[in-house]
Amino acid sequence: MIIKVDMDAHNDSVTWDRTSWAPFLDAATSAGSCIFFKTRTTRIVSSIDEVHFISGDEPPKVGYLHVEDATDKKSVAASVSILDISGNVLTKLVSMRFSNVETMLESAGPLCYQIAWIPPIFAENPILMENILLVSDDRPLLQGYADQLKDHVGLTVRISSVGDMNQPDAQLVLSRRNTVVIFAPGPVDLVDEVAEKAHAFTWETARIVNMLAALPTATRLFVFTNNFQKASSQTALAHASLHGFARIAAQEYPDIWGGLVDTEGPGFPLLAIKYAQGQDVIRMSDGMPRIARLRPFANSQRHNVSTTTSLFPKPCGTYVVTGGFGDLGLEVLDFLSRKGARRIVVYCRSKLPDRREWPRLTGRMKTVVSRIQGMEKRGTTIYSVSLDLSAPNASEDLRSALETLSLPPVLGVVHAAGISEDGLIKDTTGESFARVFGPKVSGALALHKAFPPGSQGQPLDFFVLFSSIGQLVGTPGQAPYGAANAFLDALAAQRRGTGDNCIAFQWTAWKGMGLAKEAKCLNEELRAKGITAISCEDAFRAWEEADGLDTDHAVVTRIRVLGEEEPVPFPLVAEVVRRRLGEEGTRGKAPTRPSGQNGGALPTGEGLKPYLLKQIRKCLGTILHLDAEEIDGGAAIADLGVDSVVSAALRRELQSKLGIKMSPSLLWKVDTVEKLHEWAYEQLKNDDADG
Repeated sequence: MIIKVDMDAHNDSVTWDRTSWAPFLDAATSAGSCIFFKTRTTRIVSSIDEVHFISGDEPPKVGYLHVEDATDKKSVAASVSILDISGNVLTKLVSMRFSNVETMLESAGPLCYQIAWIPPIFAENPILMENILLVSDDRPLLQGYADQLKDHVGLTVRISSVGDMNQPDAQLVLSRRNTVVIFAPGPVDLVDEVAEKAHAFTWETARIVNMLAALPTATRLFVFTNNFQKASSQTALAHASLHGFARIAAQEYPDIWGGLVDTEGPGFPLLAIKYAQGQDVIRMSDGMPRIARLRPFANSQRHNVSTTTSLFPKPCGTYVVTGGFGDLGLEVLDFLSRKGARRIVVYCRSKLPDRREWPRLTGRMKTVVSRIQGMEKRGTTIYSVSLDLSAPNASEDLRSALETLSLPPVLGVVHAAGISEDGLIKDTTGESFARVFGPKVSGALALHKAFPPGSQGQPLDFFVLFSSIGQLVGTPGQAPYGAANAFLDALAAQRRGTGDNCIAFQWTAWKGMGLAKEAKCLNEELRAKGITAISCEDAFRAWEEADGLDTDHAVVTRIRVLGEEEPVPFPLVAEVVRRRLGEEGTRGKAPTRPSGQNGGALPTGEGLKPYLLKQIRKCLGTILHLDAEEIDGGAAIADLGVDSVVSAALRRELQSKLGIKMSPSLLWKVDTVEKLHEWAYEQLKNDDADG
């Protein structure tokens, strides 16, 4: 792109300092981003790699700017050459880098958040609960619930498992209106049973959800766990995965999911079920229902300056890392190396090739050994051990391998192993849950057993677990992965409760790495929930920030900056959202109703329906780059080009424009433009009636 510029267009000659390059440089920095005209967004210059003053002459009054796209892996960038009228290069700005203004606003906030539990706003009218189907193999618990409910419901049926839901009495209660299903997994006494029971409880819940989804009557499911919040028992650990599953089930099946209630004991949480409506997970505390919200950490949660507690390695120790040599794993190893680790043992399914083979390696493995050689130049030695962390004897094999290596004591553990099998709950199998639970759940327990908290002789300096924010915001399609990560959160709480320096990092997506690289729709899905991905540098900056915190968890994310009137996209972020005009995100602020085209009230009565169709077509046109007027009302949304990636972006656009919440599963049900139009009309028509 070439732009002609005049440094003093209203005069025949420059009327101020003729020797200054400031006007040309100002023009170059102002016009440089114009080369990216196809993507309309506000950008500002964040840095310039190099500036070359080639000519020793005074700058001309009239010249040209030659702008070239110089975008690379680091950022959007442009190089600008300043030319005289004859085309001679006088000055050049090399790789002038730009930042999206909204992205810069998002990156200005904190990285680490805590989960706080606050009282919900209670519904005025209780849910109708005329019949109950109780599902549990804990007979004393079922009897206690039945006794407490006899004055509150009509028919109560008790069964021991999902396999009994086809029995005549269970089918009878399920055929009735206003029936509620309660699943209460039983107790677990032995740590060796925890992994198996965690899988069994989660898969049973998934089966119940799928059975209820097939019923012609609307039946809500509630799941009760026992004191997950304290995480002090094997039962709490075995129940933990249900918390991650719950938030995803609430997104995929909003019409079925009643909520998960973490109870304080054998009392039936009637208040929570009847009046804390529309919540995915509820925690009972002193008899009061509470719900989760993100908040920044308080100063009182920071370590005393005299503390010796640390999440960083020491040169004298050995450090254990799980997760292999993928892109994220290599970054973790590099971080530990830069922080002073000199011996790191990596446990993974496939060990490194023998060193004598390294010169002949190609492709991905060549990159891996190159990174490792870079760490070796710092004085860090990487040991590779092949081990299946999900195997029954993994903890013994792990310790045996360490003894064979004859290294100094292990001072820190980082459990970053994990796989994800994306799939909706309706498509999952027990085997898919087992494959995901293997490295995450069984692997964490193997490390927990090999390095128990309060170990005699040489306790650990830190025990770090890589969890995920996906199970907190209910990312659709990640039920096994979310459930497994919730288990890690509970294990971190349990270990820290015994005095161990254990923390679970509930990461958002890392840009271009891990799941963010494999799942193309993930970034859009996160933005639809009000959060964004982070860079690798941000991730380790958060690690450094967490080093100063006394906490068992840190939710690591950036918060998306919202428009002035944009509804809070997801309840979890209600207290931490920020707005472009500086409005603080508000606790409990209700989503604002959308306005009409000219900023006035939304059309009512007969004007509402055509207005909504126009807005829906406009949203589809914006996302799919189609002419809105040519979109057929009877067209299937999928046929227009809406795949899983586009679906998240479309949902976010529709929620912003229409001001109504849309579950991720909605577009499966209202799968044509006409059905979506009717659905939106029903939502807003009801609002008019209420108003």
